[in-house]
Amino acid sequence: MKLRLKLSCQPSVVHKIEVDAGASLDELCLLAVTAIPALNGADAGGMQLSLNKRESLRSDGGGSTPLGQLGVCGGDTVWVLGDYGTQAAAVSTAAAATAAATAPAAGAPAAGAQTRAGTSGTAPGS
Repeated sequence: MKLRLKLSCQPSVVHKIEVDAGASLDELCLLAVTAIPALNGADAGGMQLSLNKRESLRSDGGGSTPLGQLGVCGGDTVWVLGDYGTQAAAVSTAAAATAAATAPAAGAPAAGAQTRAGTSGTAPGS
């Protein structure tokens, strides 16, 4: 079954995935964590999915209920509720800022490089 996953905090980005027809809610959450880079490191067990962006999909079977029994059909858009994308964006922005702060300035020698001022390629005293 082909589904589209969207993060509620990044509604313009669509992640297309394919799951088995009998896949459970837990299996979809695990697949979402592995398929969507913004969800890397997220707890699949605590993830909330929704068909309408308001009500979480709930299963009486503790997450083992097949998606079809929860009303999920092929072609549906399933929303990942929460601010996962904004957390990933904040982490990548912080990492970029750290990298920029530690990078040498343009034209500056790399850390540990030795420079000699005033050398012209001739031996001293010639």
